[in-house]
Amino acid sequence: MKKKFFLMMATVLLGLVSISLNSCSSDDSSPASGTKTVKYEVTGNYSGHLFVVFTGANGQNVEEIITTLPWSKEVTAPNSLIAVGFGGQTSAQNFGAAGQTATAKIYVNNVQKQTGTATADANGAMTLPSLATHLE
Repeated sequence: MKKKFFLMMATVLLGLVSISLNSCSSDDSSPASGTKTVKYEVTGNYSGHLFVVFTGANGQNVEEIITTLPWSKEVTAPNSLIAVGFGGQTSAQNFGAAGQTATAKIYVNNVQKQTGTATADANGAMTLPSLATHLE
């Protein structure tokens, strides 16, 4: 289980680095001002607990345990933050039931940017899809 989690987190970080590198431009002469609202959301019928990691307001990783669905978290991000990510998996020993689902979404300024759905395996465990998006 730990191996899956570290693989998932590596995927999220790799996605964020790729987005960051692809968005760099030599004609950017000054930092952007203002903020963007980023909303992370998980819905579905999954009854287990989920350990999630998402990008916080200043680009830091934030960890949280979701005990019931639906769940959402909003952060206000400065325009200087160019990408955000989200991922998660079943929290140890708090499994749901086989076949239950959870859908993760990322919104930027109330516009859905990424979504992914996971289904609990025969043991009631799941790994949410790793989501990442550029903040345009």
